Amino acid sequence: MTETHYVSYFIDPFDGVDPMIAVSSGLHSAELVKPEQLACYGGTVITYDAWRIVDLLRKLDLPSPGELVDIRDALKLMSGLAKDDGGEARWDIWSVARQCGSDPGDTEKLAQLMETRLALPDTPELVRLLGAGCGALNLVWSLVWHNLGATGDQRRLVEVEIPIEQVFYNRQRCGIGVNRDALDNLIEEAHTEKYDAYRCLASILGFSPDGLNYWNVRDVLDNTDAKDSIPYPDGSLYEYLRMIRVRSRFADTFVRFMRAKHSFSILRDLLPWIRTEVIRISGSGGGRRWAGAGIQKRRSSQR
Repeated sequence: MTETHYVSYFIDPFDGVDPMIAVSSGLHSAELVKPEQLACYGGTVITYDAWRIVDLLRKLDLPSPGELVDIRDALKLMSGLAKDDGGEARWDIWSVARQCGSDPGDTEKLAQLMETRLALPDTPELVRLLGAGCGALNLVWSLVWHNLGATGDQRRLVEVEIPIEQVFYNRQRCGIGVNRDALDNLIEEAHTEKYDAYRCLASILGFSPDGLNYWNVRDVLDNTDAKDSIPYPDGSLYEYLRMIRVRSRFADTFVRFMRAKHSFSILRDLLPWIRTEVIRISGSGGGRRWAGAGIQKRRSSQR
C-alpha cells in the first residue's frame, strides 16, 4: 500500500471544547496537528470513527486528507462476522488493541473518552493518550493487514471496501437536498429556543451561562436544584442531567439550552453551502425554493 498515517483525535460531540488531533506515520512519535493540516497527509490515513473527522472538516470547510480508512471497517472484513453473529465485539478498536499489546489502561481511557464517560484530562495527558491512540491504530492495522493477506482479502479491502468508503465520505460532505423555507424555519425555532433557555439559565444562576458545557457544568450544580448528595459521574454530565431533568428545573433548562445551541450551530452552518433554485410546480402557478446542502458555495450570482 501507499504511505500510511495514523490519526487519533478527540472531538467533543457537544462542541464544548476545541478538537485535538494527533498524527503518526508509525515510524515516529505522534505530533499534534490542526484540522487544516490534515489535508497535507496523502496516502492511506487510518483512524477510528472516520465520520467524525469528515464532519469536522465539512464544518470548517476544509479538504479531506488522502485515502481515509475507518479501522472498524477493516476489522469487520477481517472478522467475517455480521453484527447478529456477534461480530460487533470483534470490530472494537480498543478491545483488539489490548489483544495486540497496547497498554490496557490507556486503551480503556481512550474508549471512555470517546464515549464521554471520562473526565476531560489536562492537555499533557490528553496529548499522551492521543499518542497512545496512534500507536494502537498502528498495531491493529498491522494485524489486520497481515490477516487479510493470509486470507487473500487484501485486494478486496484496497480495491472495493476503501474506494466505497470514499464515496460515502464524499456523500457525507456534500449532503442532500433540503427545503430552504423549512431550513429557515428550523433555524428560527432553534434560535428562539436557545435564547429562551439562555435567559432562564441566567435567571437561575444569577450570571450568564456563556462557556458552560457538559464537561464543566458540575462546577455550578451545587448551587442549583440539580445538586446531589452522591459524587457526580466522571466525564460529560449529559446522561446525568438528562435523567434528572424530570425533577430539576435547572437540568431540564440546561439540556434544552445545549440541544438548541447545538441544533442552531448545525443548521446555521448549512447556509454558506447551499444554492437556492426555483422549481416551477406544474399547474400550481407558483414556485418553490429548494436548497441543495453542500452542492457548492453560494455566489452572488446565485442568490
